[in-house]
Formats: sequence, structure tokens, C-alpha cells
Amino acid sequence: MVKRNFDCRLVIIIRMGILVLFFKWRISTALVTISSPDTNDTSTVGAMWTVSIAGELWFALMWVLDQLPKMQPVHRAVDVTALDESLLPTMDVFVTTADPDKEPPLVTVNTILSILAADYPADRFTCYVSDDGGAPVTREAVAEAARFAGLWVPFCRKHGVEPRNPEAYFFSPGTASVGAGYKGRAWPELARDRRRVRREYEELRLRIDALKAGDMRRQRWSLADGTCLRRGTVEDHAGVVDVLIGRPSRTPQLGVRTIVDGTTNQQLVDLSSVDLRVPAVVYMCREKRHGRAHHRKAGAMNALLRASAVLSNAPFILNLDCDHYVNNSEALRAGACLLLDGGGGGCDVAFVQFPQRFDGVDPADRYANHNRVFFNCTELGLDGLQGPIYVGTGCMFRRSALYGVDPPRWRPRRGAAAGKDDDDAIKIKPDTFGLSTPFLGSVRVVSEQCRNTTTSPPCSFDGAAIGEATALVSCGYEDRTAWGRDIGWMYGTVTEDVATGLCLHRRGWRSAYCATAPDAFRGTAPLNLTDRLHQVLRWAAGSLEIFFSRNNALRLRTGGRLHPLQRVAYLNITRRCTRSPPSSS
Repeated sequence: MVKRNFDCRLVIIIRMGILVLFFKWRISTALVTISSPDTNDTSTVGAMWTVSIAGELWFALMWVLDQLPKMQPVHRAVDVTALDESLLPTMDVFVTTADPDKEPPLVTVNTILSILAADYPADRFTCYVSDDGGAPVTREAVAEAARFAGLWVPFCRKHGVEPRNPEAYFFSPGTASVGAGYKGRAWPELARDRRRVRREYEELRLRIDALKAGDMRRQRWSLADGTCLRRGTVEDHAGVVDVLIGRPSRTPQLGVRTIVDGTTNQQLVDLSSVDLRVPAVVYMCREKRHGRAHHRKAGAMNALLRASAVLSNAPFILNLDCDHYVNNSEALRAGACLLLDGGGGGCDVAFVQFPQRFDGVDPADRYANHNRVFFNCTELGLDGLQGPIYVGTGCMFRRSALYGVDPPRWRPRRGAAAGKDDDDAIKIKPDTFGLSTPFLGSVRVVSEQCRNTTTSPPCSFDGAAIGEATALVSCGYEDRTAWGRDIGWMYGTVTEDVATGLCLHRRGWRSAYCATAPDAFRGTAPLNLTDRLHQVLRWAAGSLEIFFSRNNALRLRTGGRLHPLQRVAYLNITRRCTRSPPSSS
């Protein structure tokens, strides 16, 4: 359900009227002062008034440009129960991490476990973890998470607990009461199971802490003998694709799952009549070599996009940072609903953006981590135009849109060109996608899915598919192709999210904003001023990179596909550093 808020438009119009009256008074006052007989040096006074009014006009113009895209806010309500289980499409979930020192492995493990326990059919989605640093501790921690998921996921299904992040569930103040908001069986049984599962989770934490300590010892030894520096390992390593949990069967597997590693029959939790299936988990580390451009997170996302294409090739993709966990188990269903329905607009929605919410922020939010104006006002206003801006995490994509396909309304109709099948929405060329034959075949499958997203694509985790996926994450695969320029995540800026969303919107795609209750995803935010300033500086630098690139919204040629106010919104984002020239000097 879509609800438009016209009160906001009325308020903006009233404010603009007041602004016009203010400048009318300001200019008339200036003219009276300059022409007054009491004014001795009219040229000096006139210059001062001119500079003052020019500055006020500049800030007024910035404010007007910021307000125009907010005049049609939209509030969406998604009823996930209305979507039949059989209509749920397959989905690939991408989790990205790069540095275990800045992104603790335990945080990544909790994010993975929250994804695997989401309320979505286990056989219809796959979790891919990209370790861009190639750290052994990250790989071992992900393997530990895959083993613990055999207990955690059925436990969550049995009792319907929320949130399904073990750290947040067991240790957050809001979940201290066992029976609060309980949706499963009798809560005394939950209390007993909860104690046992918590004990297993605490042992998991100890194992991960031991892995981290062992990794630090290896780094110290490497520095002592000068054999293998940590930095060299990050920048130079081979590509790896490892299937930690295979694709589960289509039919539920009921029974008693009693131990995490499945090696004994000791009964920990009674899981009779509970589906024991766990979604597939794939660990990926793309190849990196000295002297090659790796394009930061955008390069890792494109490597995930190619590797997943030859393994599961799901039509929808959810992108999450390693520190953003699933807080609402129905978030995946909500995003799928909007991509399937498109808010009543068919299949023109390229991505669904969820708001970013954070844990651990002080009540006063002294560093503005919540970005309330942007997420609660700007993104809602853009949803009434062509859609919200992509902000890097908590976003669900349509795979075909990332492959450079045009939305249905902008594709040529059948018979428009003689001898051509115009329903073939994607121009599949090796100089665009690369030379991998299996990958090009997966792109053709996506072309068919443009017309029917409910059909399950072929899925294979055999040795040949894994070998092909490993080749697709090599550092030289993208040479002389369109990756990062016309397809996938865009290169050339540290804010690849804004550039990617802009490229999708300029092709005519729309996006949708989905704010659920409770929050779909929650993450961690900078807790000190230094980290916050570094984050804002990176955003500002990335915005300037886009402003001076070919993706500049001011001179971008879109053939009428980009809404004029959407163009203004992107212009506002990319010129944030130029809003106040005197203060930025």
C-alpha cells in the first residue's frame, strides 16, 4: 500500500512563500538605505548590501534545491502475509568484509547467523561472504558460523525469536526478558532451550577469540622474521571460492538436531517437528595482485555478482555490510514483495533501499549517526519521484538491472525491428561481460528471468561450477570489459553506491523505499568524533569524484529517463561540499 503525504508539499510551498517575502523586504530595505540622503558613501554601502544579499540568495538557492525533491513523500506499507510461499523468488545475499582488525570476525559471524535464520525458505536463498582481505581468521570464523548455524537456525524457527543475531538476542538489554514478545511455544521451554543455546554460543565466542589471538601471534612472528607482512597478504593473494554449506533439499527435513557439528547424538534442544535445513553458505575471496586496480568495495561486489551467477544465479540480490545484521526476520520477504509488485508499477523497480539504523548510538546522537533528515525525509520524498538513493548497504537489487538491461517500459516492443527478438533484454557480448562461457549462459538465464522471476534458476555447487567461479574472481577477468563502467557496481569513486544508483536511475529504472517495524537491519556506527569525521570526509570526497566524472547529474544525458527532480536530488548529493564556499575555503 502506498500513501502520499500532501501536507509536506503544502508546508514547503508556505516556506518558499515566506522566503520570497523575506527577500522582497530585504531588497526594498537595501534600496531605501542606499538611496537615503543620510548615506554618505553610497558605493561602499551598495557593495556591502550586494555582497550580503548575494550570500543570502546563494544559501536560499541551496535550500530550494534541497526542498524540491521532498515535495512528494511516499509511505509504503508491505503485507508480507499476502505473498504466497510458492511465489517467493530465489535470492542471493552478499556480505562484504575487508579487514578483521577494523571489522571483528565475531561481528561478521553474527551478521551471517542472522541472515541464515531469516524467515525465508532455506532452499531459496544463498549467503555469500566476501573476504576482501584474504584473512585466514575470517575464513575460519565463517566456517565456525556455518557449523553453529545447524543449532541456531532451528532454534530460531522453533521459538520465533527476534532479533536473530545471537549477540543482540542474548546480551542486548531489550531482550533480557525471556517471555517478552514471545511468538513460539510455551516460554518455559524457551527458557530452557535459551540457556543451552547461549552456552553453545559463548563457546563459539571463545573459539573465535582464540582464532583472533592466534592470528595476532602469527602477525607478530611474521614481523619478527620478516617473512610475510600482513599488508602483503591483504594486497596479494589467490582467489578462493569455498562452499561451506551446500544447497538444502526442497522438502523440509524434520527431526532432532542435537549438536552443532553433527558428530554426536547428545540432546541439547528438542527439535522434533522443526525444519532442520540451513541455507547454503559460500565463502569467497577474490584474487589480488600487486600493481592491479582492485576498485575497493565495488570490485568485491562485482566479483560476488559473477561468482554467484554460476552457482545460484538468483534474480534478486541483497547487499549487506558485515556489521549490518538482519533485525527483522521478515525483511527479505518485504523486499521481495516490492520487487515483485513494484508498488503497483510492474517490474520497473531496480532496487529496494531500507533505512539504516544503528545500535550503540548515544541518546543525544551527538555525531548525527542516524542521519534522520536524510532517511526520514529525503529518501521518503524521493520515493514519490523515481525512488530513493542507494546508500551502500541494506539494499535489495534486481540482478538484470545490474547487467545493464533497460526497464520494461523503455525496451523496444516486439516487432519494432525486423528479424530481432526484442524481448532479449540483455545484449550478451564477451567484450561487455567477459569471456566465460558458463557466465554468459547465466546471463541468458537472467534475460529469461526478466519475464518470469518466480522460476527457480538452475543451481550447481559441483566442482566444475566452483572452479568456474574461482576463475571469475581472478584479478584479470575484468580487463577490456564493461565491468564498473556500464554493468555492475560503478568504479572511479569511493562512494560507489551513489554512482551505481545514479546509473540505474538514468536508464529509467525506479527504486522503492521500505521502512519496516521493527527495523529491517541494524548496524554499528562511529562512536567517536575522529571516526565520524573520517567517514564524512570519505563521503564528501566521493561526492566530488562523481561531480567531476562522466556521471555528473548536471550534464548527464538520459534521454528523458531521469526525472528532473531526481536529477536535482543527485546534484544535491554530489555538490554537498560546494554548498557554502566561504566556510569551505
